Amino acid sequence: MSLGFENYEQQDRDFEVEESTNILQNILNSLEDFFDGSSDQKEDLPENVYEFLDTINGEYTYDKQELPDGSIRESIVWETRSEGVQDAYSAYNIEDATDTWHVQAYSDTCAIACQEFILEEYSGLEIREDDLAALALENGWYIEGGTPYEATGNLLEYYGIETYRTFDANFADLENALNNGDRAIIGVYNVGFDNDYEGVYPQWSANHAIEVVGIDKSNPEDIKVIVNDPGVEDGCGKEIDLDVFMKSWSTSGNFMMVADRP
Repeated sequence: MSLGFENYEQQDRDFEVEESTNILQNILNSLEDFFDGSSDQKEDLPENVYEFLDTINGEYTYDKQELPDGSIRESIVWETRSEGVQDAYSAYNIEDATDTWHVQAYSDTCAIACQEFILEEYSGLEIREDDLAALALENGWYIEGGTPYEATGNLLEYYGIETYRTFDANFADLENALNNGDRAIIGVYNVGFDNDYEGVYPQWSANHAIEVVGIDKSNPEDIKVIVNDPGVEDGCGKEIDLDVFMKSWSTSGNFMMVADRP
């Protein structure tokens, strides 16, 4: 398949990217400042304020994960309960993500478009998909047919956004990422979103990338996953039934790339 990017030249762009920090760390730093300002309470400050937040409010759960590169990721997952049902949601306004959505420019640039969505949301900049595709092509992150799993996120890293990738992710991993304020890109078999492929999914492999921006658990009998799908006209903030979502996601071996919010 011809990509049609041979004549594109990368445009010099002067992006100033602040050092990435976890949004929760900013909150917890404020908590430390509060204790530091009180001599009576300072001695009570635990060594790990993540664990401290877990102890003072039962709706917060401390989570510690070792990432594939050996680094340690700590986070707080917060939960709200209504009539005994746990709700999960994005910590950031879903509208912030849907504002950056558009239909992908080419048949095989879904992962590039999804990275563009995240980059524009995080930075507030307007970036052309063609420019990102040219950059990815030049660096071998974009090949005929699309973006390899291992290269998904490289464009974000180029602009200073920290990412991590994993296979065999589960729904709780996805929830944790969203509740931590991050966005995720996953691999799916896109045809499954509109068709009943019960029992057939294992025979198919993923052919598409989408951005996951939220989860709606307001109705525990009808959980929806909210995505930005660059491949369809109605893909902006599209709601997908949980069962359909999980089956389609499984075709990629549950691949997930998470972009840490600066």
